[in-house]
Amino acid sequence: SGGMGVMAAESAELSVELQVGPDTDADELAQLAGRLRAELLDLDVDAVRRPTRGEAPEDAKGAGLLAAGELLVGLVASPEVLASIIDTVRSWLGRSRVRSVKLTLDGDALEVSGVSSAEQERLINLWTSRHGTDA
Repeated sequence: SGGMGVMAAESAELSVELQVGPDTDADELAQLAGRLRAELLDLDVDAVRRPTRGEAPEDAKGAGLLAAGELLVGLVASPEVLASIIDTVRSWLGRSRVRSVKLTLDGDALEVSGVSSAEQERLINLWTSRHGTDA
C-alpha cells in the first residue's frame, strides 16, 4: 500500500564519488574518502558507508579504485539536506587534492567542484530542487 503521499520521509541513497587524477592510488583515495565520510557524518544523514563490492580481479585496477573513492550516504532527501551535503563537499574539496565529486541520487548526477561559478550554482540549485519534498 502507501500512495505517493508518503514520499516526504522516504529514505534514499546518495552516491558520492571522488574524481581524482591518475596519480592517486587506491590507498590514498580510500584515505580521502574516509576523511570526507567523517565530515558527512556530522550532517543530518542516516549513514555513510563504503560500497561493498566483490574483490576485483587483479587486472581491474580501475574497479578497485572506483570503489575506494565512493561513499553511499543514506538520507531522507530534502533540498536542505542535499544543500548541506553539497556545501560540505565543496568546502572539503577546497582543502583536498580531489578535483571534483560526483553526487548521484536516483540516477540524477551532479558534478561538484571546489571552484564556485554562476553556472555551477545554477546546476546545484536545479539539482537540489529536483529532490526531496515538493511541499
